[in-house]
Amino acid sequence: MRFFRHNWIPLVFGASFSFSLICSSVGWDHSILDLYGFRQGQTAISVDYLLKGSPWLRYETPVMGPPWSLPFEFPLYQWIVAAGVSLFDTSIDSTGRFVSLCFFYLCFIALFSLLGSLGIRRRERLLFFSLLLVSPLYLFWSRTFMIESTALFFSIAYLAIVARLFPLLGGVNTSNRPVWILLAVVCGALGALIKVTTFWGFLLIGTLFVALGMKKDFRDKSRWVSVFLLLFIPVVAALLWTRFADAQKSLNPLVPLPLNSFRFCSQTSD
Repeated sequence: MRFFRHNWIPLVFGASFSFSLICSSVGWDHSILDLYGFRQGQTAISVDYLLKGSPWLRYETPVMGPPWSLPFEFPLYQWIVAAGVSLFDTSIDSTGRFVSLCFFYLCFIALFSLLGSLGIRRRERLLFFSLLLVSPLYLFWSRTFMIESTALFFSIAYLAIVARLFPLLGGVNTSNRPVWILLAVVCGALGALIKVTTFWGFLLIGTLFVALGMKKDFRDKSRWVSVFLLLFIPVVAALLWTRFADAQKSLNPLVPLPLNSFRFCSQTSD
């Protein structure tokens, strides 16, 4: 009894993780054309055309007439799925589900670091993870053929690194390590490129971390360089991609103009 009394949280986490894996395996080979099949189908079609030789950036989704390019999100998720299908000769649907689920589980690594920066003990972190793992919302959406978990992972990773660069509770300060700044910029840019409507919330919280962390180092010019890179590069990346994507969509004769990518993504990805 003493063992269970002192280890009940890790046991709950292990049971929750097992439950998540079991639930995710149910209907693995079912069609993606369920009640929420529109967005999944659009993403899967893009992967299918990438495998058939579609351009990697001007990827084709043949619904609006030639030249068929209809890019919205930056296609990192689609590239990974297409690479998995090519390497392992698996079906598009199952590979897309697998990649989405993997990114969902990778979110917990970034969350573990982020919660640690907020002073939350390891046992409590595992308890929080257990609630996420058994949540019906995450059980369903984490294995859909969509970009959501990929965008979520890079957004959480961005915020977790920002929390290390600007610790609020006297944690390990990694601001003197350029590799962490570069990693945060890359994660932030990818999060914004993949799904900007997901990333905005994390950028807002990251800005709060930076503002509070800069109180002590307001006159440190090197820190201001880090701030510029962390907060502006992801935004610039998202704006440049949106401009490129809208220019490609405008070439399709059936696309209404102006078509705002931010508004469309927020309506069709939810």
